[in-house]
Amino acid sequence: MAPMGRIRQKQGQLDVRVLGSPELFFRGRSLAGSLFDKPTALFLYLAVERRRHKRSDLIGLLWPEMDERSGRQNLNSTIYILKKRFQGLGVMDCDRFCVWWELSGWDPDPVDLARLMENKPFRECDTLHEPSSCNRCHERITSCLSEYRGDFLESTTLPHLPAYETWIREVREGVRSRVLYLKGLLSGTTPVVTPDAPSVEGPESRQATILCLQVEPENREDLQDLLLQIGKCRELFSDLSVKNGGWVAPFHGSAWFSYFGFPSSQENSARQAVRTALGILEKVRTSDSPFPPVRMGIHTGEIVCDLARGLPDVLGEATRMATLVADEAGPGETLATEGTIGSIRSFFISESEGERLFVNGKNPVTLHRILGESEGPSFGELFVGREKELGILLKLWRQVLRGEKKVVWVTGEAGIGKSRLVHALVRSLGQSAVVRELYCFPECQMIPWFPLTRFFRTFLSLNPKKTADEIRYAAEKYLLSMGRPVEEDLPAFLRFVLGEGHWSDHLPPLSPGKVSVLVENLMVDLLSVRVRNSPVLLIVEDCPWADQLTIAMIRKLLGTISSGRLMVLMVSRTGSALRNLSFDDPDCQIELLPLDPEESRKFIGAISSDALPPEKVRELVSLGSGVPLFLEEYVRMAIRSSSVQTSDFSPNTMELLSSRIDDLGEHKELAQIAACLGREFPKDLFGRVASSLHPGQQVPRWECGLNTLFGKGILIRSGEDPESVLSFRHGILRDAILRSLPDSRRMLIHRRTVDVLREQFSDRVEQEPDCLAEHMEKAGMFEEVLPVLVRAAKRAIAMGAIQEAGARLEKALEIVRSDRSEKSRERELEILLVIGPVCRVLHGYGSDRIDAIYRSAFELCDMVGPSFRTFPLLYAMWASAITRFGPAEALPWARNLMIHSRKSGLWEDRVRASHVLGNTFSWTGKLDESERSLKDGLSEAAGFYDLASKPDLSPYAEEPVVGLMCDLSRVYCLQGRSGEAESWASRAIGRSTDLGHPLSLCLSLSSMTLIHFFSGESEKADAVSRRLRSLSETHGFELWVHSALFSIGWSKGSEKGCDMMRDAKQVIMKDLPGYAPLYSLFEADGAIRAKNPERALIALQEGRRAAVSTGISILDPELLRLEGEARLMIEPHRSELSRALYGEALDRAISSGAYGLALKAVLSLSRIVPGDILKVREILEHLPEIGRAPDWEQAFRISQNVQEPSGESGLP
Repeated sequence: MAPMGRIRQKQGQLDVRVLGSPELFFRGRSLAGSLFDKPTALFLYLAVERRRHKRSDLIGLLWPEMDERSGRQNLNSTIYILKKRFQGLGVMDCDRFCVWWELSGWDPDPVDLARLMENKPFRECDTLHEPSSCNRCHERITSCLSEYRGDFLESTTLPHLPAYETWIREVREGVRSRVLYLKGLLSGTTPVVTPDAPSVEGPESRQATILCLQVEPENREDLQDLLLQIGKCRELFSDLSVKNGGWVAPFHGSAWFSYFGFPSSQENSARQAVRTALGILEKVRTSDSPFPPVRMGIHTGEIVCDLARGLPDVLGEATRMATLVADEAGPGETLATEGTIGSIRSFFISESEGERLFVNGKNPVTLHRILGESEGPSFGELFVGREKELGILLKLWRQVLRGEKKVVWVTGEAGIGKSRLVHALVRSLGQSAVVRELYCFPECQMIPWFPLTRFFRTFLSLNPKKTADEIRYAAEKYLLSMGRPVEEDLPAFLRFVLGEGHWSDHLPPLSPGKVSVLVENLMVDLLSVRVRNSPVLLIVEDCPWADQLTIAMIRKLLGTISSGRLMVLMVSRTGSALRNLSFDDPDCQIELLPLDPEESRKFIGAISSDALPPEKVRELVSLGSGVPLFLEEYVRMAIRSSSVQTSDFSPNTMELLSSRIDDLGEHKELAQIAACLGREFPKDLFGRVASSLHPGQQVPRWECGLNTLFGKGILIRSGEDPESVLSFRHGILRDAILRSLPDSRRMLIHRRTVDVLREQFSDRVEQEPDCLAEHMEKAGMFEEVLPVLVRAAKRAIAMGAIQEAGARLEKALEIVRSDRSEKSRERELEILLVIGPVCRVLHGYGSDRIDAIYRSAFELCDMVGPSFRTFPLLYAMWASAITRFGPAEALPWARNLMIHSRKSGLWEDRVRASHVLGNTFSWTGKLDESERSLKDGLSEAAGFYDLASKPDLSPYAEEPVVGLMCDLSRVYCLQGRSGEAESWASRAIGRSTDLGHPLSLCLSLSSMTLIHFFSGESEKADAVSRRLRSLSETHGFELWVHSALFSIGWSKGSEKGCDMMRDAKQVIMKDLPGYAPLYSLFEADGAIRAKNPERALIALQEGRRAAVSTGISILDPELLRLEGEARLMIEPHRSELSRALYGEALDRAISSGAYGLALKAVLSLSRIVPGDILKVREILEHLPEIGRAPDWEQAFRISQNVQEPSGESGLP
C-alpha cells in the first residue's frame, strides 16, 4: 500500500482509458495519440493484468517471432522507453525475472477498467440487500457504468500478435458481462453475487508449508509496551514472510500463520518457511530493541485450498498441525515435522526431538528442531547412466591440470541428475582438487552476495552466536592463510559475510558502495591465489538464481583469470538462461537427457534393496520417463506399497510439480484438460474438448495455450497436423495435475469428452472402445459404461493387454453387482465368463480367485438356465481341472463338452470340443484317439472358420485352431514324427502372429520348445524360449515368463541352469500342478545333462508320483528311461536295474504308440546291451523317413551295422 502522501501527490497525474479507444494522459498531456506501439501495448497489459509477469511470458506475448535473447533485448528497451515517458511517477517496476504494475493504493484508481470492475461497497452498505432499492448502491453502480465508453481497446487490432489479440477478446467478453450485470442490478433482475470473482469449481489439493508463530509477552501489565512489542513482532513476521514468498493470514490472537505455496505453488516453499523462521529468530536475538519471546512450528503437507475465496486451508488440518508443533517448541526454538525436514534436510541442520502423539492423532508425529544452515546437499555414491558425461568432465579436468582454464555448463531439466553428476566428479577428483561450491536459491536472489556469504559462513563456521573475538579470529586466520593483508581486508570481509553486528563494533566504517568494490576485488584475488597454488573446481549450482552482484563477480572472475588451473562448472536448467545473464559461451556444454530404458532398469536395481518383480520394474521404467528423481520416487513408493499414488510423492517432488503447474497461469486449465484425456491423446480430440468447454469463443484460446504447454515442457507433439498426437513429457506431471483438479471439474471434462467422442469420433469409438469406457467411468456414467467396458475388455484381450482387460472387467463386475435386477444376472454371467481366462493369466489357474469366479458362474447358470454361455462355462471347468488336477480329473469334463457340442449344433463348439478331447487323450497315452479327435477338429474348422473374421476369443485363453495345431504337433512329436511336429508348430506360430493374439503365440512357442526338448536340440530351444520370454514380459504374462525361464535353464545344461529350473518350477507349480510330471521330466533331463544324477533322481521320483496322481501316463516311458540313465551314471558297473528300466520304458512306449519315446528307450538300451536288430527295425517302420531326427539316424545305423542274433533276444 503506497503512503497516502504519495498518493495525493500523484493523484490526477495519470489517466489510463482502455474502455473505448485507448487514451493515455500524463500530467494533462496525451501520450498514446493514434499510435498503438509496443510500449503502449505493454503498459496497458500491465495496467490491466496486475500481477508479476515473467519476462519470458511478455516476450512470447509481444515478440513471438523472436528468439529469447533478441526478445529480451527488445523488452529491456521497451521498459526503458516507458520509464522515460513516465519520469518521476514510477508506473512499473521490474527485476531480472519479472515486470509488474507499480501504482497500487490509488483512490480513485487511474485505470477506467479497474473502476468499472470495482466491487467495493459503501461502508453503510456492507450487508446483502437489493441494490436497486438503495440510493447509495444505485449511485455507486451508476458511477461504475459511467466509465463504460465502449468496448475494451475498441478498434484496436494487432494481427501480428495473436496472443495479445486473444487477450483483448477475453477481456472484452468480461467487460460486456460486467456491464450487463451492473445494468441488471439497477433493474433488480440480477442476484446479488460477486460477478468478477472466479468461478468456484471446488476445492483444490496442493502441497504447502505452514509457519506458525506464537508470541508470549513477558510484561502483560504495561499495555502500551505490550502492544508495541506485538506490533513490532507482527511487522517482522509479515515482512520476512512476504519477502520469502509467504502468504500471511489475517492476524488473530497470539498465533500467526504464513502459508508458503499459496496462492501459487513454489518448488522451495519448505526452504522459504525455514529461512523465514531462522531470520525471525536471528532478528529477535540480535535486535537492540526488545522483542517478546517467540516459538515457531512448521508443517509441510497437503492442503485443500479455495483460491476463489482466498482460503489457504479449508479443512484446517495442516494449520492445526503447525499450531500443535509450535506448542511443543520452547522459547526461541523452531520445530518442524518430518515432511518439512524431508524437503530441507540437504540445506539445513536439524536434530530429532522424538515422537509426539497429539490429541486425536492416529499416528505419532516425529518432530525435529532446526539449528541452522548446512554446507550443502549430499548425494551418496549412487551413479548410474552418466558414465559418458563423467568421462568428458574428467578429460577436461586433465586439461585443467596442464594449466588450462575450462568453463563448463551442465544443463538439463529439474531432477535429471545435474547435481548428482557434479558430485560424482568431486568424488572422482578426491584430494587432487580444491572444491568450492556456491548454492543459489530463488528466494535469496534479491540478497546481495548470498551464495558467497553462505559459503563463507559454513566454511569458516562464522556463526553470529559466537563472540566477536571468535569471529575475528576465524576470519583473520583464513585471510592469513591466503596471504592477504588482514588490516586492509578484515573490515570489508566481515561486513560482507555477516553484515553489521557486535563483531564490527571496533572496525573502521565503510560505505555500502565501498564494501561492494572491495568485496568483488577480494573474491577475485582470493580465487586467483587458490588457482596459483593448486587446481580449483568452482561449482555454481542453479546459477540463474544468483543475485546480480554474484553474477557480476563471476563474470569478472572469468575475465580476470584468463589461464590457470581452474574449472568453473555452472549448473542450470537451460543454456539460454545462462546466455541471458551475458555469460560467454562455455568451452563445453553437457546437456543431460533422460536415461534410456536399460539405464533406468539399472538405476532402479541400484536404489531398491530388494529385487522388484519384472512387471513392476517395467511399470516404473515407463512411469519414470528416464528422470532419476521421478524413478527414485516411484521405486520408494513401490517398495512401500503395491500401488503408486501421487499423494505418496515426497514433499520435494510435490513442490517441484506444483510449482510447474501453477507456473502455467491462465493455461493451467488446458493442462488439466490434457491430463483428463490421458498420457497420450490426439490433438484434434484435445482441441474439440477444449472448445466445447468454451463454446462462445470466436477464436479458440487453446491454440495459443498449446504453444505455451509445449514451451514449458508439459506436452510434446509427434506427427504432423491434423493427425498429430500429443503426450505428456512426464507421466508424474500428469498425475500431479490430476491431483490438483477439483472432482467436479474433472467429471465435467470427462463428460464433455464422452459427448465429443460420441458425436464427432464415432468411427474411432467403434474401433477403440477403451477410450470411451474410461471417460464414461470417470464421468460417473456407470449404467451406460457397462457394455462399453465389456467391449473394451474383449478388445484388450485380443491385443494381449491382459492386465488392462482385467481392470476393465473387475470394474464392470463391481458395477453390475450393485444392480439387483433379473437382467443383471445375465450380464454378470457374461462378465464372469470373460474374466475367467483373464484371471487365469493374471492370478494363476490354481488361485482362489478362479475358484470363486466359476463357482459364482455355476450358481448364476442354474438361475438363468441353459444358454449359449453354458459351453464356455464347461470349457472353463475343463481347463481348470486339467491344469489343477490333471487329465484324469478333466476327462469327464471333456466328454461332457463333446456331448454338449453335438446338442448345440454349433460348429464353433464342435471345434473346441474336439480340441479338448484330443488334448486330454494325448496326456493319458491314447495317442491314436487324440490324433483322430484333433484332425476332426481341424477338418471342422476348415469348413467354417475364416481367419479374417477375427473370432471372439474372450471366454477362452487361446484361438481354437492354434490349440488344435499345437496339440497335434505334440502328438506327432511323441509318435516320433518330428518333421511333421515341427511343421505344425510353425504353422501355429504363423497363425497366431497373423491373428495378433499374444496368448495363442505364447502357446505356439511353448509347443515348439517342447519339440526341441524331445529332440535334444538345446540351442534351438533356447532361442525359442527367449522369444517367448520377451513376448510374455511385454504383455505381463507372468506364468509364461517363468515357463520361458524354465526352458532357458534346461537349455544351459549346467548347475546354474538346474537352479533356474528349480526356481521357475516352484512358481509354475502354484498355478499348474496338473502338469507336474512334464516339468519334473524337463528338470531331470537338465540335471542329467549337467552331470548331476542325484538331482535328477529326486526330480524323477517327484514326476512319477505326480504322473500317478494326475493321470499323465504318456510320459511314463521317458521318466523310466531317464531314471535308468541316472542310476547308470551313479553306478556304471551295475547296469541290471537300468536295463530293466529301459525295457519297461520301451514296452510302455510301444503300447501307447509313442514311438518317438520308444526310439529313445531302445537307444539307451543298446548302449549297455547288444541291440535287438528286429526290435529296432520294428520301431523304425513306424517312423517316417522325412524330417529324420538324430535319434532316428543313430537307430538306423544300429539296424544296418549290428548282425541279427541267431538265438535269444538281447532285450530284457
